[in-house]
Amino acid sequence: MFQAKIAFLIRNDYIFVDETMIRIFEKPIYHLRLPTCFPKALPSTSKFACKLNIWGGISYKGPTEFAVFKENMDSQMYTEILGDFLFPFGARMYDFHFNLHQDNDPKHNSLLCRNFLDLNGVSWIKSPPKSPDLNPIELVWNELKNFVRKKEISNELDLFQAINDFQKTLTVEKCKSYVGHLKKVVKIVIKRNGGWSDH
Repeated sequence: MFQAKIAFLIRNDYIFVDETMIRIFEKPIYHLRLPTCFPKALPSTSKFACKLNIWGGISYKGPTEFAVFKENMDSQMYTEILGDFLFPFGARMYDFHFNLHQDNDPKHNSLLCRNFLDLNGVSWIKSPPKSPDLNPIELVWNELKNFVRKKEISNELDLFQAINDFQKTLTVEKCKSYVGHLKKVVKIVIKRNGGWSDH
């Protein structure tokens, strides 16, 4: 039964989408460490200098364009992003014959979003609860944050440029690798009857 629920994820016509947020803080967080001791973080009241939200998707045929925005996303904004960023990609790469994979975020599962997808003929599924390992876009966000961390960023414009620079590195081959990794994860999750894959 469980195998049937997630085995479809290894097909190549899925577009995996999600959002993440990046914050840049005014000051770094320092750690004090004595010999043979674990480091302890110093308390900090430093506020973040800027933050940006990013929506994106990947598939076996490559990445969507990123949507970068400052506002807190609601269901209305989410459907607008799907229309502006997901649909053109799905039409161009899949002739609109694709499946959408998204998590259990209330915005994704709202009546507004579900009606919007149904109205436009988009087949979609949602991840099982607490299963980020079943959405390869999480690997992209991890790499993005590592990429940004290595940059000298002091303001919103710098952060936007870093996100844009990272997206240029997100090739079709890299997306294939991320989606291919999911096939390995699915096999482990099935073997563990829904248990965490550790990947």
